[in-house]
Amino acid sequence: MITGTEIGTFIGFNWTGTTWQNDTNITGNLGDIGDYSSLTVFEKSGTTYLIGGNEAGNYYGFNWSGTQWQVDNNITGGLIFTDYCASPTVFLKDSTYYLISSGCSTNFFGYN
Repeated sequence: MITGTEIGTFIGFNWTGTTWQNDTNITGNLGDIGDYSSLTVFEKSGTTYLIGGNEAGNYYGFNWSGTQWQVDNNITGGLIFTDYCASPTVFLKDSTYYLISSGCSTNFFGYN
């Protein structure tokens, strides 16, 4: 599990089978994407991706190399500034991936 923070960094956890424990390895190489970071993690064609949004309405893309996250600008191609407090969610429906993002003004933006 990965969560964003008010100061733009990420905190990772892993499940031991009985409890969640802090795991800095899962957030290594993500860095600071900006204040009030939020994220979505999903798998597509055998690759795990992370898209993070921030208070300024910007998106950042990463993919999991098997040992760390690496920047992947391709996964955020076509995403434009939507609204402050970008909060992305990705889901798969009928073989199409969708991203819905909400902002501070309660507007929603959708992509496929």
